[in-house]
Order: sequence, then structure tokens, then C-alpha cells
Amino acid sequence: MDYLQVFEISASGMQAQKTRLETAALNLANVHTVAGKDGQPFRPLTVVTHAQQRPAPGRFEGLMAAPAAGVQATVVADTMAQPRMAHEPGHPYADERGMVAYPGVDH
Repeated sequence: MDYLQVFEISASGMQAQKTRLETAALNLANVHTVAGKDGQPFRPLTVVTHAQQRPAPGRFEGLMAAPAAGVQATVVADTMAQPRMAHEPGHPYADERGMVAYPGVDH
């Protein structure tokens, strides 16, 4: 295996972990967010990772035929997370029972 491919694989893994940390920070930053700019409630985000194979770069044709590998990280909204309900009758977003729906972020 070419050492450049090793660096590419490890860099993709580090990028995936960076994405995971940024997503966790975003979820924690919005744990008390009732509604976004568009008026919709914040949906917790999750990161889905999967292995990735790319064709070998053309500059090494004949030398190294092995495809470069790595990991691909995708951020998706967690649609199954149930909102956390809190009794706050004076809150502007409270319903008729005084309950406010906060994002279902599990810290």
C-alpha cells in the first residue's frame, strides 16, 4: 500500500470524528432551543458513517492498482427522537396545558 493512501485513509477517519464532535456540540448547544429561525422545532442530529472505496488516482496507474479507502460521514436529523416536555406555563411557546416541547437531545 502506498503511504499516501495511508494518510488519505487516516485523514478521512479524523474528518469523520471531527464531524461527530461538531454534531454533538451542535446538539448540546440547542438542547434548550424550542424553535429555529423557520419556526420549526430543532431536531437532534446524528452521524452515520460507512466505508468508502474510491478508484485509484490516475497518476499511479501501473504502480499501485489498489483503490483508496476511507470512511464517509453523513449528518442526518434524528426523526425518531421524541421531544422532551417541560411544564412552563409562562413560556411563549407553551401549549394550552402549559407544556413546552424541547428537543429530544440525550446529553
